[in-house]
Amino acid sequence: MALRYTSSFDQSIGFSDTEEQLTLATNTALAVTLPGNNTQKFILTFGCSSNANIFIGYGVTPTIASAGTATQQPFVEFVVPGMQRYAVGGTVLSAITPDAAAWLGISIRSIPN
Repeated sequence: MALRYTSSFDQSIGFSDTEEQLTLATNTALAVTLPGNNTQKFILTFGCSSNANIFIGYGVTPTIASAGTATQQPFVEFVVPGMQRYAVGGTVLSAITPDAAAWLGISIRSIPN
């Protein structure tokens, strides 16, 4: 059950009762499925250290580009601490890092329909 998104005080919200905690290994994608179904909406808040290099794919599996190359990957974004995104239930998110190890938390809050 994802806690309903609500803001009671300026710039603050309650703790989420649904969070994914990912421990990533070098160049190995790790997938999680959001709770619910495609009629449910969620706001996702990403937490990681400021020096982590993490890419997240929305419904796709991200890859790490080779050094000295530019790669386009639709629905893949570089994660920054505190980043928020909208998503629907049942969607698969995949995360990957080129680092030796990285940790990523995803707080999941429901949005009223």
